Amino acid sequence: MLKPDRFHRDQIKYSNCSHTPEVQTEGPFTQYTFICRKKTATEPESAVVNIRFFGDFSEFIEFDVELNGIPVEDDLHGKDVTVNWRFLNFDSNQTFWTDSNALEMQERKLNYRPTWNYSGDQNISSNYYPVNSAIAMRDGDLQVTVLNDRSQAGSAELTKGQIELIHNRRLIFDDDRGVEEPLNETDKKGVGMQVNSKYFLQIFRPSETHSSQR
Repeated sequence: MLKPDRFHRDQIKYSNCSHTPEVQTEGPFTQYTFICRKKTATEPESAVVNIRFFGDFSEFIEFDVELNGIPVEDDLHGKDVTVNWRFLNFDSNQTFWTDSNALEMQERKLNYRPTWNYSGDQNISSNYYPVNSAIAMRDGDLQVTVLNDRSQAGSAELTKGQIELIHNRRLIFDDDRGVEEPLNETDKKGVGMQVNSKYFLQIFRPSETHSSQR
């Protein structure tokens, strides 16, 4: 669940984004647009990512992710497509925080439960949590917070220094979680649904400034 192999933490790259983005600037505003495709430059777009900076007018970096329908016909495998933020040389000591119904942030630790001794082999799904408004991790006095515009599932530190949120998932078989039907949303043509979401990233030092989460 959530990864191709539950014992294997490395993700499989879903698409390749352009190395030379389109750049738009106007005053303090800057936008970088990356086009992502599954394999070759001649294939249809699998996603478009717009990254926006607003200079001194905002503490956030905005990510606008437009994900086209997830294909399952090529390999007959369901897929969970995540959006990842990786921070180099960042050590959060396998600890991160997620909000509780958009209220207090709850501390999370990999493969740990505060009220019982955790044991199990579901090292991916057991470290995913509901993220209604924010997920954060901290290295000393440096904190990174990602805010989302809707409820999602997310985790951090499954790959060192990385936050990940599930942007969309598409299954072709029932996952035995009680619904008794596959999570396979399509349009009238049978193509997977397009999902667009916005994320807001804040990087700051709590000793010098406050979180703009609320």
